Amino acid sequence: MDKADNRVTARLPRFDLNEQGMRHLGPAHWNLTAPYLYEYAISRREGELGLGGAFVANTGRHTGRSPRDKYIVNEPGTKDTVWWGPINQPIDPARFDIAVYHVGNNGYHGFVYETALRHPGVVVMHESNLHHLMADLTIKRGDWDAYVAECEFEGGAPAREFAEKVRRLEIGPDYEGVRMT
Repeated sequence: MDKADNRVTARLPRFDLNEQGMRHLGPAHWNLTAPYLYEYAISRREGELGLGGAFVANTGRHTGRSPRDKYIVNEPGTKDTVWWGPINQPIDPARFDIAVYHVGNNGYHGFVYETALRHPGVVVMHESNLHHLMADLTIKRGDWDAYVAECEFEGGAPAREFAEKVRRLEIGPDYEGVRMT
């Protein structure tokens, strides 16, 4: 039930965690709305509401990552683009069964995207639209044909027509209107 006591069947999963082999986890909460998430986290003393209503998490003493837990595969795509040292440490990909890539919607994730294309794995998308990233990988590198092709792939003929206008500098890229996933 949601806060208005409406049944939330639209947010129930098609299969549960038990069917995925995860057992004995206790209660699972699926796709809760923000008010429920706030209430639950506050009741568990995981944070509090800040000014303006934003949830502020209580991270305790350990507020960041360990400075020595960042490993990057040293391969052609990263060899000359990563500042190697005690923080960015090289690692042999053969040590793992599968790679996990975190991809965000900005040019700083370009090397992650390109590495994932060369070495398939699991991709965790931080946003559902990667238009900024795709624009950075194509337009900023002068590859307008790739930008137009990507727009057409994602949105068909209307998106291609739009991308051609962007190429002619009649308009700017529509980061929300033409989704790239």
